[in-house]
Amino acid sequence: MFFASLSLAAAPAAAACPTAADLDTTGVWIDFSDGSYVHYQRLGPEMVGEANHHPDGVESFFTKRFRGVWLTEDMPLIGDGWNPEEAVTFAPSPGEADWPPAGPELNWSGKVVTRDAGGVVINSFDMAAWTVGAERIHISGCDYAADVIRIEEIYEDGDQATEIRYLSELGVAYVAAAGPLGVDYEIHAAPTWIGIEAPR
Repeated sequence: MFFASLSLAAAPAAAACPTAADLDTTGVWIDFSDGSYVHYQRLGPEMVGEANHHPDGVESFFTKRFRGVWLTEDMPLIGDGWNPEEAVTFAPSPGEADWPPAGPELNWSGKVVTRDAGGVVINSFDMAAWTVGAERIHISGCDYAADVIRIEEIYEDGDQATEIRYLSELGVAYVAAAGPLGVDYEIHAAPTWIGIEAPR
């Protein structure tokens, strides 16, 4: 079984607030109030990788997000590597408009197709996503502008609503709340620390 490796560059102990440029070098870490943390790194011109580490007993996973917003790939995370053989990919159906960049005018709807690592279609579902507002996010002394984006997914056997915060100055996002449509959101853990070194 092949495991891809996530490079962890050595980082200085500086307390400066991370910038988008750090995604190309050390990456950016964000800690959350439930003990989880995410390590963000740029994988390409419009692709961000997220190593989502969760406390014991909760599966950790690696995701790729197009333009820092749109989930394009999801796979189990083991240590600092991930297993591409178990990846699930997400993409707009052929003929649908491409996913747009984040911003106040973001508004997209269409059908999304999921495939396994071999390219076999697993599922398709309707998605709608739009920016519902903006706010300032304060994390351990750092201040960032955030777009509040709502994403709704409609499946044959249910539905899901997710609210993310896209930190436009960094080009990364995190899930703030999620839950079935028509039901109060389940509020996710809040960010508590951000930096360019691994959590202590």
